[in-house]
Amino acid sequence: MVATLESCLAQIQGNAKELCAGAGDPELVHRLRVGLRRMRTALRELTNFGPAFDPTWEEVLRETFQALGTHRDVETVIPAMVKEMNAAGIRYSAESKLPIVTRSSQAIVRDVDFQRTVFAIVSYCHLTADSMANGEPRPKSLRARLARQLEALHAALARDAVRFSKLSPARQHRVRKRLKRLRYLAEFATPVFDPARVSKYLESWGKAQDALGEHNDHRIAQAFVRADKRTGVHAPSALRWLTERLRVGAKRCERTLRRAVRQPAFWDA
Repeated sequence: MVATLESCLAQIQGNAKELCAGAGDPELVHRLRVGLRRMRTALRELTNFGPAFDPTWEEVLRETFQALGTHRDVETVIPAMVKEMNAAGIRYSAESKLPIVTRSSQAIVRDVDFQRTVFAIVSYCHLTADSMANGEPRPKSLRARLARQLEALHAALARDAVRFSKLSPARQHRVRKRLKRLRYLAEFATPVFDPARVSKYLESWGKAQDALGEHNDHRIAQAFVRADKRTGVHAPSALRWLTERLRVGAKRCERTLRRAVRQPAFWDA
């Protein structure tokens, strides 16, 4: 468990450090958000594998994740969607309509609560590594507990995979978050299972996650265009184009999810 948290910390601290130093690459924000999502998954799924986590950590990490998500939408997602629309012949422009972000990404990662939370998790790892040196769960027990959690996530995704295109946007978004939890938990579990089988299992889920990520970006762009009340900017045609992309994308997501849930579960062996 400590090794998992430390892996997440390394990803968070490395990218946060570069942002604090003034680097403005949107990819840093993306990688930091991935690290935060992985950490939040670890705190949720590994809560009974060691000493209790501080419940305030999740709240701070979630707020940081969401604040950086706004930056990603403004700097990356919406411009990319506009470029895609323009390439399809939709003459839509969003430059004067992009929301103003009140806090820079540097300010977000320099936030006192975020810095304190990261330091608290670092301290937790150091203290727990010593206290659990002779009290780690036995491999068989650990595998059994992880298998139950993985099976529950897999089963929930299997139920939604067959009807994804008919789910509400909120339910589709929940599927995407659950998929990430399954994928990251599987990665965390690799040391106690067969790494080759884990890797094989994750291939299809990676493709499904990519499809759901693209679908979510179109959903973000749709909400943006719907809120655009300007005249003469081709918003109606942009909205029609996005609605069609969402329809096609939902079908693609459903296909990739159905393929993924048919993968043999590596934890059954």
